Amino acid sequence: MTKKINDIPHPNCLILVEGESEEIFIPIIAFRLAADFKGKKIKIYNSKSKQKLLSDFLSFKEKYPKLKIVCLLDSDAKKEKNDIERVISNNLHKYRLIYIKKGAFEDAFDIDTSISVINEMYPLGSLIVKEDIDQTKDFAKKIAFCIGIDKIPSEIQEIIDLGMLLTRESIFTPKDEI
Repeated sequence: MTKKINDIPHPNCLILVEGESEEIFIPIIAFRLAADFKGKKIKIYNSKSKQKLLSDFLSFKEKYPKLKIVCLLDSDAKKEKNDIERVISNNLHKYRLIYIKKGAFEDAFDIDTSISVINEMYPLGSLIVKEDIDQTKDFAKKIAFCIGIDKIPSEIQEIIDLGMLLTRESIFTPKDEI
């Protein structure tokens, strides 16, 4: 399911992310929230690093001028954030940026939920503590299915909402939603 859930040919909107965890987590959560990413042709694209995300953003923007793009950056990507903000400032109807203000994508999760998921993933042996948190793709997949809808990090909810907003049927985005 997780490979097919993000298999979107010719997307209308790309959500650029820095890593595999985001690439796996976001489509699952969108599905759980009944956000129709497939129907709206919204694809999560793993750029694999903050520097490559900036490069991918600029490249996709030039190659596909009608493509809507939402970027998700971790807090250590200050330069990339500033560069993208300069480009999108007058184009909020097409481009958006979500910036995790503290830490990385994995840090956006409530620690109790994370530890609970970890202990479920590794039931044998001693109890897992905060320092043992596994930030792999398996963790992202597991937490995407286990996390309560009310505990979804606000940045992730915002990414999903922006993807849906930018792909609405209307050619105009209401000013109060910009």
